[in-house]
Amino acid sequence: MAKASYFRKIWRENDSRGLLALGLFTCALSGAIQPLFGYLFGDQVYVLSQNYNQWGVEYKLVEVPAFLAANTGYVCAIAAGLGLTIFLRIYSFGILALRLTFKMRQKVYGSMLSKHVGFFDEDEHTTEYLTDILRDDVAILNGVSVEAIGPYIEAFCGVATAVALSLTEERDFFVWCLPGYPVLMASSYMMWKYQKGLIVHGEDQLEDADDYTTEMILNYQTAQSFGFPGMLVTKYERMLLKHSRKSRCTNFCVGFTFGLAEGCFIATFAYLFWAGVAFTQDNFNEETNGFDVEADQINVSIFCTVFGSLCAGTAHFFGPNYTASRDAAKRVYDVLEYRTKIDAIAMNENKMLKDAHDLKGKIEFRNVWFRYPYEPDKFVLRGCSFVIEPNMDVCVVGALGSGKSAILDLLMRFYDPDFGEILLDGVSITAYKLHPLRKQVSVVMREPKLFNYPILENILYGERNASNQDVIDAVAVANAQDFVEEGKFHRYDYTADSLLKTMEANKDTIVAKIGLEKFEEEIEVLEEMADQEALEGIFQSETGLWDRRAEDLKEPELPRGYAKTIGTKGCKLSLD
Repeated sequence: MAKASYFRKIWRENDSRGLLALGLFTCALSGAIQPLFGYLFGDQVYVLSQNYNQWGVEYKLVEVPAFLAANTGYVCAIAAGLGLTIFLRIYSFGILALRLTFKMRQKVYGSMLSKHVGFFDEDEHTTEYLTDILRDDVAILNGVSVEAIGPYIEAFCGVATAVALSLTEERDFFVWCLPGYPVLMASSYMMWKYQKGLIVHGEDQLEDADDYTTEMILNYQTAQSFGFPGMLVTKYERMLLKHSRKSRCTNFCVGFTFGLAEGCFIATFAYLFWAGVAFTQDNFNEETNGFDVEADQINVSIFCTVFGSLCAGTAHFFGPNYTASRDAAKRVYDVLEYRTKIDAIAMNENKMLKDAHDLKGKIEFRNVWFRYPYEPDKFVLRGCSFVIEPNMDVCVVGALGSGKSAILDLLMRFYDPDFGEILLDGVSITAYKLHPLRKQVSVVMREPKLFNYPILENILYGERNASNQDVIDAVAVANAQDFVEEGKFHRYDYTADSLLKTMEANKDTIVAKIGLEKFEEEIEVLEEMADQEALEGIFQSETGLWDRRAEDLKEPELPRGYAKTIGTKGCKLSLD
């Protein structure tokens, strides 16, 4: 995908045009201000370099100090202006980045929820990959947005201002200064780029060796069982030597480039001062026995060239990392633009689809062929056909992988069949709205999970507007009324503090099995873990996030067992 397409897409997501304008304006202003330092600095250096002993007392004691004081005031004013523009630039782009991140996280998360289940079956769409997109990639999308062109605007304005100031001082000398611009920009850019090059490259070189070490530690018993520890050490040494040779080559290239850049930078300084002297000598007027140029104008042109070039050469390093942002944008838009076969959100909003509230329950499979996306070469259903009439009790029995779960997955429309058709009450299952359809099917998974809410809110997750009586009836149908209402169940407490109390309560039994010394070692470890938990805060279940029913639905009053929190750490799904 072309670079410009990401820029246009993210540009459309930025709706704060005022902040955009402010950010770009301050980029231009900060670039223009920096050559002004060169202008004032050149004047200051010229004045300080004069031999005042040959001039009068009044000039030495009055005019020169007054000039230096005024010049210093200008420098302080420009410094304050530069600080303010940098603050406004960072603030405006920072707020833009926060808003963009918030908006894009909502879009990506909503896009993930709209995908069919097969999207999550694909090898590249792992949990870690998708959470990294939401957590990290979305946060740096500003690097391919307007903020990415900020450094280029700053660099352009820095050079343009330097050129303009040089032309106003001494137009003819500008031609002599012109070769200094590209050399100074390139050398300052390379010095900034390679300043930490040795450290970064050194870390990259050892990555393979670190992976080898990790693999050995994880498989230590297996590695030792072969009885060749010497061979493992030798292999590790060979890896280090290989990386050492690469590092020497990298260090040579980085050092050479950095040294060349710094040498060119200093040499360009020398060239500019030499050019100033040569230009002055070329403008000697024999008739007046003097020079037709002013030394302070030459000084100002030189320092404007230096400061403008430095601004242009280093501006890139104070902006976002375009390459990382572009790669992040590709991953983000791969998710957003993934064509899902079953759009869970759009299919609920499509008015052309039928509601499934009044289904009688006739199910018919007609010559259904189906394979899971992660096993494209294996059909789990081959020409499957059957009819289940309403109110029939049917049990599907078969070997592992024979397609029992696949039938349920297709009824829930987690997937669509590759061939064939599924009918509900004689109508294709694809003609029904998705959410009402799924509400008509009750599923008990092979490994059910409870969310981190009280029992009441776990039940309300299936029907938000259920009354307390509906909740009691649902628990009775599940044959769980007695132990729920009496609270006769135990929630697993995974904290170190809970385990510490359990071990101390059963000290005699545990000491008899592992010995007092081992017991005290375990207690010491758990105490450290408990202290760490206390600092970080112990995870608590969420309450009140889901139950937002009207008061008339909260009758009759429920026993206290319904308020007990259950679930496992991290299960905090909520639509709010």
